[in-house]
Amino acid sequence: MMWQKQRYMAIMGLIIVALLLFKGMVAFAANTTSVLGGGVTINEILPDPSGSTYDTDTDGNGTAASTDEFVELYNLSGSAIDISGWQLWDAGRGNWFTFPGAPGSNTTVLASGAYAHVLVGVQTGGSLPTMTNPNSLAFDAGWGSAVINDVGDNVVLYDPGQDEYIQLIFNGVAPDDPPNDYNGFSDTATRVGPIEDWGNDLDGVSLVRSPSGDANVVQHQSAYGTTASPNAVIFAGMNARGGIGNEILIALLIGFSVLLFLGFWLRRRTET
Repeated sequence: MMWQKQRYMAIMGLIIVALLLFKGMVAFAANTTSVLGGGVTINEILPDPSGSTYDTDTDGNGTAASTDEFVELYNLSGSAIDISGWQLWDAGRGNWFTFPGAPGSNTTVLASGAYAHVLVGVQTGGSLPTMTNPNSLAFDAGWGSAVINDVGDNVVLYDPGQDEYIQLIFNGVAPDDPPNDYNGFSDTATRVGPIEDWGNDLDGVSLVRSPSGDANVVQHQSAYGTTASPNAVIFAGMNARGGIGNEILIALLIGFSVLLFLGFWLRRRTET
């Protein structure tokens, strides 16, 4: 009877380990989708392009660096939306990117169902990603170093034409108050919707709404099988490093647990 108890405990232990790994692989749900301009939301962010298991070389220059960070917007409405003059803000960098054109000028228009990808900085030998949706847009913010704090940060999108903004946090960081905390930010601006909590990131992997525009936010590889950006051509650098990823490890643990259980069950049937 002792060996039966030990085998049962081993099976349960493996199942618990697999479940804990699965929990750590998936981020929290945002529980809402805050939008500006009647339909534009922050759809995906890559806070930390390089990790011990995964890398995302967004500009395709052969190196996953801090400048491969990006923020992606998505137009979930049924109409095109003018995002000219809209701004991305960060506590450390301030207004780190402004979409081309004056507010309301129709210089930068995001079509219905299209994406606007903002890469922190294209480096030597790299280029902007080629978007799979022909109506989508890609921009180089021109920075030579990181913008997003990979330990945890606030991501803020501001529409100066309407004096409104949306905001998200990740990795448990405390929410900022942009009108009071950010130098140069409008002190009369109004936040649209709640501050979304996107949960925890995984180094080298983006956080993304799944499906696009949805309140559900996940670590990218758990929904799409790649490390980032389902809306652009997949680059050579957007792969797991050598070694076993969480998904493979979980599958192996569950499979081994099932085999142990079947062996235990068959042995009991034989004995009886």
